[in-house]
Amino acid sequence: MRLRLLVSFGVAALFASFLPALPLEGYASAQAAQQTQAQTAGQEEQNGTVAYFVGTHAGSFVAAGHFVVGDYPYDVVAADLNGDGLVDMAVANADGKSVTLLYGFAATACQPHPTLLPGNGPTALVATDLNKDGHLDLAVADSGDNEVVVFVGYRYGTFRQPYRYTVGSRPTALVSADFNNDGIPDLATANTGDASLTVLLGDGDGHFRPGSTIASGQSPDALVAQDLNGDGIPDLADTNFSDGTVSTFFSNGNGTFRLGQTVKVGGQPDAIAAGDFNGDGVTDLAVANFADSSVTILLGSPDGTFKLGGTVATGSNPDGIAVGDFNGDGIPDLVTADYGDQALTVLNGKGNGTFTWSRNIPLGSHPTSVITADINGDGIPDLAVTLPSSGAKAPSELRLPQQ
Repeated sequence: MRLRLLVSFGVAALFASFLPALPLEGYASAQAAQQTQAQTAGQEEQNGTVAYFVGTHAGSFVAAGHFVVGDYPYDVVAADLNGDGLVDMAVANADGKSVTLLYGFAATACQPHPTLLPGNGPTALVATDLNKDGHLDLAVADSGDNEVVVFVGYRYGTFRQPYRYTVGSRPTALVSADFNNDGIPDLATANTGDASLTVLLGDGDGHFRPGSTIASGQSPDALVAQDLNGDGIPDLADTNFSDGTVSTFFSNGNGTFRLGQTVKVGGQPDAIAAGDFNGDGVTDLAVANFADSSVTILLGSPDGTFKLGGTVATGSNPDGIAVGDFNGDGIPDLVTADYGDQALTVLNGKGNGTFTWSRNIPLGSHPTSVITADINGDGIPDLAVTLPSSGAKAPSELRLPQQ
């Protein structure tokens, strides 16, 4: 058994930079070369990568680099973790049992990436200031241990020893919002193993107490927190992988929730994103359907109910989805991480709740998630996508409960 150590890091980590830019056509070959080098070096794990694409004013993307992380990266967030004004990333490595921290652009060469060890299966994370001290904290859903693990941020992007909170079985999604209207961030998980959502209420010092447990559909594995009914309090919407549905839950303002609506979407929905897709000022939802290779658009109403807005084709087996205005027309667009096609699909919004295919971005590996963020600070949305190593298990194997 290998001894697991929490890698310590300090000021030197501030000067770590992302890897040098690569042309798009060189991405797959460079990734393969890195995997070969890792195997030659005798590493016990296969490392995954995070690929980074720079957005342009025309709505296209240019491959800008890729970063070696842990085994089977499953989720990524972008935020300024060390307070230097640059965008950093944190990556949850499900099989690597770790979180890799990638610090933003700087003048020096790439330094070893700091690593946090949350538990036996980190699958989702959020970066927010949980204790209001001005430093970003990290909360991680640990599917292997049925916990949420909270790393309280300190100076220079360092983190204190974690706090652990029990949630439902196999949490695979995690969101943060103020669910009880006390001005303090709370947390909620979607628990694939026992068809539930767990709410944890923040105390304001980085600690949490049990809030409520919500019955969901079968195998909930994606979650968003948004004000769906216009009362000023964040609500929840989840995808139910085995049921082919989306469920909404309205907040009661005290950390408890009531069922709003359950809507049939496509086969095996496993990712969800929110935005105003038809310009009416009301939150809509976009749902990636793994089995149907499609995105279902659900158009919201002021009372929090949803109606089917249409379906648009994606690449094969979309496993992640994100929203951003990629072409600068002021209308939200979509990007999906297509596990089966080993590619990204960009869909341009038309402003009326419909979308058209824009472009396909080949990756050379199966993506598990995608996010949008202005990573290079030019005011244009960029993309970051997690890519597991070759031979990785299919997403449904990770999500569906054991029989």
